[in-house]
Amino acid sequence: MARTVIRQAAQLLDSSLLAMLLTVTVVPAFDALRRRGVSKGITALTGLGFSIVVYVLMLAVGTDLALVWAVLAFLMNYVPNVGIILSVV
Repeated sequence: MARTVIRQAAQLLDSSLLAMLLTVTVVPAFDALRRRGVSKGITALTGLGFSIVVYVLMLAVGTDLALVWAVLAFLMNYVPNVGIILSVV
């Protein structure tokens, strides 16, 4: 019983230390990347990939103006939180 409690406490401490270490090392690195505009590039690549999928699916289904829908899907990717959901609908 006591060994189990000690083992679980040690695992909790281990996990907490790992989380703190990752926070201390990763967050500043991400801030530096964001300052360089990497997050905008990732958003653009994600939007491009999504719009290509939309275009191919629209062509497969036979929808008129498939390219227009793909461009709209790309543009909606830049709207935070709801853009990707609206482009799916």
